[in-house]
Amino acid sequence: MEYFTFAAEKEDAGQRIDVFLAENLENLSRSGVQKLLEQGHIRLNGGSAKANTRLREKDVMDVEIPEDPVMVLGDNDLLTQVVYNLLENAAKFASQGSTLFLGLEKKGEKAVVTVRNAGQT
Repeated sequence: MEYFTFAAEKEDAGQRIDVFLAENLENLSRSGVQKLLEQGHIRLNGGSAKANTRLREKDVMDVEIPEDPVMVLGDNDLLTQVVYNLLENAAKFASQGSTLFLGLEKKGEKAVVTVRNAGQT
């Protein structure tokens, strides 16, 4: 998974978020940005956003670009419980108002799950 952070400057104010990100992310079209927005991979000031959201100066955009799908063989209930436990522990130790990110990526022949806290702990 790739992570990017952008901050809107004065000249970016009023521009649609999907247009701004398509212009600033290589190999990602406007429709690709819109899909990431729909899937929750793009956060605006820690919250969700729609493609037609207009930027304001100092808006912060956190973007995660997922890799190709990862196939994991195993017991569905057990895998679900493991991910649930990771998120529950992360939420337990995060400050109120924190944003947690869940990631899944392929490293070699293994699937790696990450939980990231964008706030204070």
